[in-house]
Amino acid sequence: MFLPLFAQGKKLNIAVSDLAGQGIEQSSTAIISDRLRTELFKQGGFTVLERNAMQDILKEQGFQQSGCTSDACAVEIGQLLGVSYIVVGTVGKLGHLFTIDVRMIEVSTGKISYSENVDCDCPIEKVLTSSVVAIARKISENMRAQTAAAPSNVKLLNGEQAQPSAEMAGNDTTSSGAKKSVATSTSAKPKKSPVLTITLGVVTLAAAGAGFALDNMLKARVNDNAKLQADYKAQPGNSQYMDYAIQISNNNKSANTYQNLRNASYILSGLGLAGFAVSFFF
Repeated sequence: MFLPLFAQGKKLNIAVSDLAGQGIEQSSTAIISDRLRTELFKQGGFTVLERNAMQDILKEQGFQQSGCTSDACAVEIGQLLGVSYIVVGTVGKLGHLFTIDVRMIEVSTGKISYSENVDCDCPIEKVLTSSVVAIARKISENMRAQTAAAPSNVKLLNGEQAQPSAEMAGNDTTSSGAKKSVATSTSAKPKKSPVLTITLGVVTLAAAGAGFALDNMLKARVNDNAKLQADYKAQPGNSQYMDYAIQISNNNKSANTYQNLRNASYILSGLGLAGFAVSFFF
């Protein structure tokens, strides 16, 4: 699971598959799906893959989305997109009642992490401005609640393992219960060279600094994309319409690169810190 990142203030990479329409027009479901992406992004805990970027990646992989309605197929899409979670679901109308039903699937396990539905006996405009907001808020709140209850040894997004707090060890005893005696060495211990310790310390600090810088660059790309997406949707007839689409796609590629480099930097920093600590004892 990837939930500890949510607790640490790090954003989860997710994708939102276009919701399937039941009894309503496809254009309406597309608008509602886009709004769900926006509202999840606004919650602050998610990095949401933009729809055009999703389509570009799947096209490059030669994946055909037509007929892809099962959770297993959604997991396959999530793997191709390189995200931690994928949100799928439906939006439908029965009489005067609109209903949105979504599931959040963990890509690494294929399990449904959370499901939610919201009904609204209202015009479709209110579904867009109210029901979608409620769905996004509930998803975010649930993920935070799961984070609070998650064990400390779960797997993090970058592949590291969160370690439980170390317990204080008692006195070591033999099988008879008597304390083991420690032989006193008659020879003095050789002096340890500080070169390795200093090198590991420098590596740890440098990698952590690089990770922090890359994280800021990633946030800048995400914020830039949010503005571009707003312009992209608000000015479909503008001469820069295609430029916006190209910039959004390029930003997404840059963001993925920064994220991978940031994660690698944090892993290197963690390994350097572990080596730095061990070097004091050996």
